[in-house]
Amino acid sequence: MNIADHILEETDGLIVVNKPDDIPTAGNKLDEPGSLQFMLMEHYRRMIWAVHQIDKDTSGLNLFVRRKKLVHHWAEQLKAGTKTYLAFVDGRFAHKRLHIREPIGFDNSKKVRGVTLDGKESHSEVHLVAHGESASLVKVLLHTGRTHQIRIHLAHIGHPLVGDQWYGDENDNRTHRHALHAWRIDTPDGSFEAPIPADFEAFANDAGFDLLGALSTD
Repeated sequence: MNIADHILEETDGLIVVNKPDDIPTAGNKLDEPGSLQFMLMEHYRRMIWAVHQIDKDTSGLNLFVRRKKLVHHWAEQLKAGTKTYLAFVDGRFAHKRLHIREPIGFDNSKKVRGVTLDGKESHSEVHLVAHGESASLVKVLLHTGRTHQIRIHLAHIGHPLVGDQWYGDENDNRTHRHALHAWRIDTPDGSFEAPIPADFEAFANDAGFDLLGALSTD
């Protein structure tokens, strides 16, 4: 993979990357090959820091910086701003807009993260974009940033991500990965948008609706 093809913008030490799915943001160690951070360090021939991380199978916007002191600045920008994801969810989503405020923690009985009584406060705002034949396209605005928050919240209300074999149906092979894309980031210091991935457009066609058309009229 040519990492340069995935760099959307670089300005004032910030590097905005459109992360492909199946690549982690960072490895367990800085010198561990295969992560986006490592590829960027190889490309720039210098240390690069990740501002935040997104799941390996999630595609879309990932922010990095060239100077360590910028990590805090852009992390605060993310907290003050809004992160918007696109997701295909199983079934016909019945709400035009839904706020999910279920606490997220670790369920010791199931040995997995999920909605728990003693979990941390979590808030996801879900907007319906379009219905397909067996799935719906939604936008999810994150008001908190818990690990796997979108996946857990959507599964909790009975609409797991298409292809999410961890929190949804383990036999759901309609896509090669869970259908989640980090689409937009809006902060006081700037707004960024990632292109729609090809597999999203292909799934939308298979599900019976025009993804780009639906987004343009949303």
